[in-house]
Amino acid sequence: MSAESERRDRMRYPWRKKTAPLTAIAAVGVVAAAMIWNQPGAPSSAHPAAVFTGHRFAYRVHTPAGPAWREQPAASGKDLDLVLIDGEAITVRVTATTSTAVGSNEELLRRFLRPGPEPGSPEVLDRQVLALGEDRALRVHARERIAGRDYDTQLEIVGRDDVFYVLEVSARSPVAASTAAAQLAIVRDFELPPAEVLLALPAPPLALPAPAPSAAGTPGAPDAPDQAYARASLAAQAGHVDEALYWLQRGAIDDGVDVTDVSDDPDFKAVVADARWPELQAFCLRVRRYYAHHPVEIEAVAVPRGYRAGTPIPLLIALHGLGDGAAQFFAAMEGQGAADVFGVAIVSVSGTIARGPHHFAWAEDPERDLARIDRALAKLRDRVAIAEGKTALLGFSQGAQLAVELAARHPERFAGAIGMSPGTLTERTLDGLAAGSLAKRHFVMLVGAGEYPGNVTLAADDAAKLRAAGAEVYHRAHPDQKQHSFPPDFYDAFGTWLGFVIDGKPIAP
Repeated sequence: MSAESERRDRMRYPWRKKTAPLTAIAAVGVVAAAMIWNQPGAPSSAHPAAVFTGHRFAYRVHTPAGPAWREQPAASGKDLDLVLIDGEAITVRVTATTSTAVGSNEELLRRFLRPGPEPGSPEVLDRQVLALGEDRALRVHARERIAGRDYDTQLEIVGRDDVFYVLEVSARSPVAASTAAAQLAIVRDFELPPAEVLLALPAPPLALPAPAPSAAGTPGAPDAPDQAYARASLAAQAGHVDEALYWLQRGAIDDGVDVTDVSDDPDFKAVVADARWPELQAFCLRVRRYYAHHPVEIEAVAVPRGYRAGTPIPLLIALHGLGDGAAQFFAAMEGQGAADVFGVAIVSVSGTIARGPHHFAWAEDPERDLARIDRALAKLRDRVAIAEGKTALLGFSQGAQLAVELAARHPERFAGAIGMSPGTLTERTLDGLAAGSLAKRHFVMLVGAGEYPGNVTLAADDAAKLRAAGAEVYHRAHPDQKQHSFPPDFYDAFGTWLGFVIDGKPIAP
């Protein structure tokens, strides 16, 4: 198994560090669906329009009259989808990328404008934000230097569903007035493919025989849907492409397979090279979009055995990691046993974004994610009476960072949080906490000292910012933990942590 696959095995969908400004947006994923629309809207200018088909989507581009426009080959299988040149002055590039967690426009702006030292990225001479809105997410005018040459670039970054479209219209600097006008016209009239409307779950496109029973040692039970990706990976490594495609197709519906992981994983090289992969890749994306428009919400709840309805009791809200689910996380933390032993109610909540019927992600938009949690809590009103001031959050990986942030941003609602191996896709941080705002609030930050460095660093940064805001914080990098997983003493120490977070009982550092 490759090093990349081992890292994915440690963290189901690993926390990814963003790099250069544009790469920070464009390096999230790969889209593999081609769509052409039938009734485009009327352009706002009179220059001619033509349909250009990239690797993933078709776009209507209103190219200026004059020079002959042509497509330039773009590297297949990467985020760069379409390149147009006029032979003289202007180059148009379209990047289409997917994201499991699209943040707010403000977050998108911050990531785009953050300086990045990535080798080969343009040297930014100047950037000016021209527009930031819900429809046209971000418009930027930039001057850049590439290989010693200066370029004037108009950029448009638009989000729709789970896709970011990045339009770059560049010309050599200095730019003539007519060229600048042509650049702006292309940006202004650029038409996205329409949102895909799905009325039913799409049917699997490939007729593939079920593989023979697997040998001992293969992960999961023979029909365990949440092991589809692992089974596909094992088959691909063994050179069994048909079997790998079978498990990926099955997993697309049952497991929420992320095509980005498949395309980026060297273990799937033979699968990606297969002529059937583009069709299956498009199917995986359609399934993802189906669930984006047909929300699934799951909660797993435990109260201590013998609990009498109406009796106030502490509540722990459990938030799973990226790609996991409420039921699986509840089982992993032995939810019913924990409720019985420690005398708390526990609700494990599925993430805001459904990847399928069993697996979810958090939006990393605090308002959306908190609204999802509130919907889950509303279902408990007739079953559990929550003791005032005794609600806390617990999370792992992506859920850990969310748990800590929600508790820090809403101290009036939460007594604190337990964050295990925090991770984030959108680089969310605890910046901006006011000094003293978390007085009498308690947090536990846990991580394995030998796991992915990004998680180790984030846990330490969170602990420092929480302390600076006045919180009491217990932070530990477990020296014996190398996997991205619960700490080895999780269950034994669970009661101590709960006493610290919910009741404010101090524990030794």
